[in-house]
Amino acid sequence: MNQQEYENKRKELVDIAESLTTAEEINAKIAEIEALDRAFDEEIKAQTALERIKNMTNPFKQNGQNDFKKTVSYDDVFAKYIKGEELTAEERICFNANNVQNSTTTTSGNAAVIPQTLAKEIIAEIGETHAVLRDVKEFHVKGYLTIPKGTMTANVGWYEEGDTAADASVATAKIDLAAYDLRTNMPVSFRMKEMATPEFLAFIKEKIVEQAGDKLANAVINGLGVSESQPTGIVTVLNNEADTPRVITYTKATTDAELEANIRAMIGKIKSGYKNKKFYAKNAVIWNLLAGIKDGEGRNIFIPDPTGTFPGRIFGVAVVEEDAIPDDAVLLGDFSKGYVINFNKDLTLMQQDRNKAAETDYTLYGLVDGKPVVNEAFALLKKL
Repeated sequence: MNQQEYENKRKELVDIAESLTTAEEINAKIAEIEALDRAFDEEIKAQTALERIKNMTNPFKQNGQNDFKKTVSYDDVFAKYIKGEELTAEERICFNANNVQNSTTTTSGNAAVIPQTLAKEIIAEIGETHAVLRDVKEFHVKGYLTIPKGTMTANVGWYEEGDTAADASVATAKIDLAAYDLRTNMPVSFRMKEMATPEFLAFIKEKIVEQAGDKLANAVINGLGVSESQPTGIVTVLNNEADTPRVITYTKATTDAELEANIRAMIGKIKSGYKNKKFYAKNAVIWNLLAGIKDGEGRNIFIPDPTGTFPGRIFGVAVVEEDAIPDDAVLLGDFSKGYVINFNKDLTLMQQDRNKAAETDYTLYGLVDGKPVVNEAFALLKKL
């Protein structure tokens, strides 16, 4: 079974699982998917071991000279892969060991897992570009992920010695994270591939940050969820709640006094304990709306941040720029506790040459899902 066959079979099983309705049927299908994953992993390990044996040479002798083999770095192998260069036998072993796919003599058309060092740099830079992705809680769990959540009732009673304490009641629920395609294509000219390797890696990283970051941030904020095979955005959830209890509206005619009251009402809607809450808005909304709001004494409620870490604060709450927020809207929330993302499949990079166009298509691919965990951690101000 090669990589394509595995991915096709897995997608078929996932599609079936999504159509099931009972927990027993869903759990059975998940077990079947996990068994397929384990079987394919074992097959890859066996193929990689066989490749290593086939290409094994005397480690103390190369080209007639006594010498130790040089250690092969996957970072270096990945750099050769994305430039379309042929790999040595040792580099092929390293490539196959780091990628869940069948051993091949060339890397053309294969998916390559992005090295951890580069992936960390990409994630860090995506976080600099999109504040929500820096703040969300992130998991890297293969397969479907279920996160239980509980709302515990208050239990503030005190007791005499010997009395039995009453149990607090817990209302249980769960968040199910599936696996949706995060895919983006980046055409690069052959001439660009002639760059020195460090500069070319930096160029590819910049492209990934720009395209994958925009797509993922938009899904976290505005994603339409299961019906459109994408993560569920927090703004989508807030707008679809019955009676929209966490949405406040304003119009062009809304006065400063009313806007200030709206901002205070937003803060009042956030449950206690969500101390990492921030205001998120487009740059234009921050400076054309929020920065101009005055209180009853004519004083600006927006205080610019002198350090330049973020634009400013309102009533002590940080205001940060996030381009994924809808126009003329402000989102207040604690993403670190109120929203989760799971990377079901780590980001991989594929390449394919188009000789007539003298370009190489680099396709970034991953399986991701995200959902709000607690709606009470958020509030939305939007214009009618």
